[in-house]
Amino acid sequence: MDLTGRPVPARPTAAALPRLRHRPAPLIADLARAAAGGAVIALPLLVVDGMNGVLGLILIALVLLFASFAVQRGLKLAESWTADGHLIIRQTAFGRNRLDLARLRTFRLEHFAPRKGAGWFRLRLIDDSGVRLAAEDTLEDFHRLVALALTAAESRALPLDDVTTHNLAALGLARGIA
Repeated sequence: MDLTGRPVPARPTAAALPRLRHRPAPLIADLARAAAGGAVIALPLLVVDGMNGVLGLILIALVLLFASFAVQRGLKLAESWTADGHLIIRQTAFGRNRLDLARLRTFRLEHFAPRKGAGWFRLRLIDDSGVRLAAEDTLEDFHRLVALALTAAESRALPLDDVTTHNLAALGLARGIA
């Protein structure tokens, strides 16, 4: 019981969450697209002699844009998500982030659809200490991560916006949402 006489909600535990990794096929496809796009843009730089300086700078900027996208997608291949007690841990090539589900402050599930019938989900979580994590549905068993975070959001009685509620329903996870 807490000070108001109500039962204390159980702390969400993440023990049921296995190590999650991103599915490699979509990321490898993105890497291939980035390589192809970068090569097509770089070709005029290699073939055309005496290219206008401004045009050359624009093409170099575009090649760098494709390269940065490729690096970002490559880093996703090395990323993993695990759980320890009430912590969600994201391990990257540069370190790890720990989000405390018992102190979850923000739960948001977004859907991005550049064209009809396509798109992806992104889960955004923030805890009281300001730790921010964002997971995309390229994670294997993404729905398990969403369900775990949803349990934490429900136990903390966090308000969920209409977009999040709609997207939870689309994933088949709408239940007892406050």
